[in-house]
Order: sequence, then C-alpha cells, then structure tokens
Amino acid sequence: MLLASFGPATAIGDFGPDTCAEGFVWREAGPNDHVCVSPETRDQARRDNAEAASRVQPGGGAWGPDTCKQGYVWREAFGPADHVCVAVETRTTARNDNRQAGERKKYPICQTYARDAIQTAAAAVTFNCMFSGPRWDATYDQHFHWCLDNGNRAISREIQGRGTELVMCQQNYTVR
Repeated sequence: MLLASFGPATAIGDFGPDTCAEGFVWREAGPNDHVCVSPETRDQARRDNAEAASRVQPGGGAWGPDTCKQGYVWREAFGPADHVCVAVETRTTARNDNRQAGERKKYPICQTYARDAIQTAAAAVTFNCMFSGPRWDATYDQHFHWCLDNGNRAISREIQGRGTELVMCQQNYTVR
C-alpha cells in the first residue's frame, strides 16, 4: 500500500511540498525554481546565471536580443522563458531533472494525497455535491499540511471517506 511506511512528519527546515529529499537541493536557476537537483547542478546553474551576459550574441540575432552565441542554447530549466545560454548538455540535464522532480521531493505521499484531494474536490463541484468542510477544500497546501500532521490510518480513512461521499453524490447526480 502506498501509505505503508509513512507517519507524521514535519521538521525544522522543511519547505512544505517543495522540500527536497536528502542529498538534493533546489536548483534555483530562477527565483521560483524549486526543482530538486544535486548540489553540483545547483552550482552549475549559479555559474551559468553569472556568465549569462557573456554567452549572448552581441546585437542579437534570429531569436532577438536573447540569441545565444554559437555552441550555446537556452537552458529552459523553469520553462520557455529561461533564456540563459548554456551548453547543450546542461539543457539536457535540466530537462532530465525536471522529469525526475517529483521523485526527489521529501514527501511524495503527501503530494499525491493533496493532488488527489484537489481532483476529488473538483469532481464534487462538477456533480454539484455541495460538500463543505476541510475534506472538500480546494487548496493544495491545506491537504498537504493535513497529511504531514497525520498518520497512515487517518490518511487512509480520509481517502476512503472522501471517495465514499463522492460515489454517493455521483449516484444521486446520475439518477436526477
């Protein structure tokens, strides 16, 4: 079962859903870049940011003022707006890190729990269930932090309770 090894967890230095697993740090290629990477990769991102101006084609080019000098490409670590010019290998690393981002977080179970709770709450709205209370809150952080503060049994009960209520509502919706 997904929740088998999980218990209550909060610790000084935690950053909620963005907390990295041990051995990983935020890449920080941009102000809100919280993708978890190796410390070496974060150091590389800092070096690339520091050298960014020297890697841009003087006077611009085919891609406007952010056109990279030959041998460099846009990093695109935190999306298409990341126009820091880097080596092709660095962009490949950024893409791989982005794909593995969820696996490098400290609390993947609570991330999944919160994501599922939000989806279930949205389904309840679709079926006009008119549910209220914390179980049906549409705020990711509320569900994530609740999960952190509760153990396996409480989490399982909440998932089951939410599911049961939604199924009953869906049945009533289809009967109307």
